[in-house]
Amino acid sequence: MPTDENGRYYFVLDGSGAPLELRIDIPLADYEEFYFDGGLWAQDEDYGARSGSTVLTVAAARLERCEAGLHTIRARFLAETVEIVFREDLPSHS
Repeated sequence: MPTDENGRYYFVLDGSGAPLELRIDIPLADYEEFYFDGGLWAQDEDYGARSGSTVLTVAAARLERCEAGLHTIRARFLAETVEIVFREDLPSHS
C-alpha cells in the first residue's frame, strides 16, 4: 500500500463511480461526526452511517466533486478519532 510524505498509508480510488464504504470496528452508538479534508460533512446528505461496527458510506456524487490528490477523512467517536487517507487520481469533476 502506498504512503504519503508523512508515512501514512493511503488507498487509491478505482474510478468506478461507486460510493466509498468505510467499515470501522467501533460501535455506531459511539459515532459523533465525519470530516472530509477538515470540513464537517452532513450525515444523510454527504454520507450515510449504519451499524455493523460502524459503516460510513460517502455518496458517489460527493466523491465526484473531489480534486485529484490526497484527501483525509476523519470519523470522530466518543473515545477516539479514526483517520483514513485516500488518493483521488481522476481529474476534478467540478
